[in-house]
Amino acid sequence: MTTRRPIIQVAGLHKWFGPLHVLRGVDLTVHWGEKVCIVGPSGSGKSTLLRCINFLEEPQRGTILLDGEPMGFVEEKGSRRREPERAINRMRLKVGMVFQSFNLWTHMTVLQNLIEAPVHVRGESRRLAVERATRLLQRVGLLDKRDAYPGQLSGGQQQRVAIARALALEPAIMLFDEPTSALDPELVGEVLAVIEDLAREGMTMVIVTHEMAFAEEVADRVIFMDHGAIVEQGPAADVFKSPRSDRTAQFLAKVLRRRA
Repeated sequence: MTTRRPIIQVAGLHKWFGPLHVLRGVDLTVHWGEKVCIVGPSGSGKSTLLRCINFLEEPQRGTILLDGEPMGFVEEKGSRRREPERAINRMRLKVGMVFQSFNLWTHMTVLQNLIEAPVHVRGESRRLAVERATRLLQRVGLLDKRDAYPGQLSGGQQQRVAIARALALEPAIMLFDEPTSALDPELVGEVLAVIEDLAREGMTMVIVTHEMAFAEEVADRVIFMDHGAIVEQGPAADVFKSPRSDRTAQFLAKVLRRRA
């Protein structure tokens, strides 16, 4: 059951890359335990929105609150001040991020990938970090690969390791940026199954995806973005079966026709 306490609050978010206006006044609230899928065409600002929430990209205007605390900037007397890097990194510990391209450390084993941040960022003992990593690898079905290197794994296995690595910091929120887009079609299912397990356990998640059937099954809410703005949002069944916006209907018709 989703509680109504917000964990992510985005208000009036704008992001430019040079002259390119990528996010155009985005407002978004995500509640504890909610599963939100963001869909839309390439270049619509979906990934940039995720990266701003985690402050991997700095928005030029707007505010982001994570569980009520400002992320990246604080407002003071009508102007905003960038938080010290230490404070930003502390906030980032609340957010697990899984990227399209895995981003594993290739010179480290699977186990080392999972324990690096807990030991060196959170200051945990190696024993505790290894115990948690072992549980997480068991959970994603890869305990037998703990001593392998990323280059020895399939793409699907690497992405499952990346999910386990994000979970190793025990985040309150998981952000997924098209986690299956770099995978061969036959490997997509094994990654989606791990995300579905997290959904059943009540993890708060924001997922940028092009897997429409997955979004329809997992999401409490689907958001359609286009040209840097949220065009439509609502329960998955409503957005997919009865879109209110002509632009949403046009996008879904094209995507679903391609899938068929």
